[in-house]
Amino acid sequence: MMKGQVFLKAWGTFDNPTPPLRLVFYAVVGLCLVACEEPIALKLNNAPKNIVIEGFVTNRPQPDTVTVTRTAEYFAPNVFDPVPGAKIVVAVDEKTDTLREVAPGKYVFSPEFPRLPQKTYRLWAEIEGKQYRATTWSAEVVELSALTARYRNDASALIQPGHYVTIYGKDPDTAGNCYRLFVRKNDSLYTGVTDLQFADDVYFNGRPFFLELNYRFEIGDTVTIALASISQPQYEYYITLFRQLINGSPFAPPGDNLKSNIEGGAFGYFGTFMLSERTLIITP
Repeated sequence: MMKGQVFLKAWGTFDNPTPPLRLVFYAVVGLCLVACEEPIALKLNNAPKNIVIEGFVTNRPQPDTVTVTRTAEYFAPNVFDPVPGAKIVVAVDEKTDTLREVAPGKYVFSPEFPRLPQKTYRLWAEIEGKQYRATTWSAEVVELSALTARYRNDASALIQPGHYVTIYGKDPDTAGNCYRLFVRKNDSLYTGVTDLQFADDVYFNGRPFFLELNYRFEIGDTVTIALASISQPQYEYYITLFRQLINGSPFAPPGDNLKSNIEGGAFGYFGTFMLSERTLIITP
């Protein structure tokens, strides 16, 4: 997939509406789930375990965190060993914050640390005697203007009968704005492979936009949508992550190395989510 095509063809504009082609993404992911019936034995050498640093600055009151773990072997379960005892410092403008370890490998920001849009944030980490650093930019907050819901009962195997939510907003006039979507149903945040939803504004720069989400809801559900403004490098990181996730498909592009912004030899990403949230209760 080329830049801008991961999700943005699903985003319509009021003067140039576009059909919700994000269903194509689900079809591609579905190909990854088809396995060969003939067993294949692979002999893999165990690679050294690397440090993974993951953390995001948000503009919301919940405590932001940085996690430090180690990579797992290829066929190991998705259980990553936490790395305790790290020293992690973040800074913006003249403010610095030494993060507090609240659980092994989990480090939290202080409540007083400023988390603002259009700022440069820096991270320094000392982990088991090695130094790491990262720099990221917090984008402008782009507000969700409305959420609506409608009942759909289409004659299609891809659309189950139910209520579907559409989001509305307006992209700023400046080119290069990038976004990630988070969807919560009642108290559950969708976190599966197909829930990695991101886009840039190449198809709707400076215009109002709308997008109907492919999540089915029922009467009484509380739906919370968060539109996160992200930087261009963070968007490119999600492109490489997306390609890694679909790399089992025969139609997948060649795998890319994840575009980590962590310097010093660690994997992971230090980024920002400048969030705008809206909530809707599904009614008859």
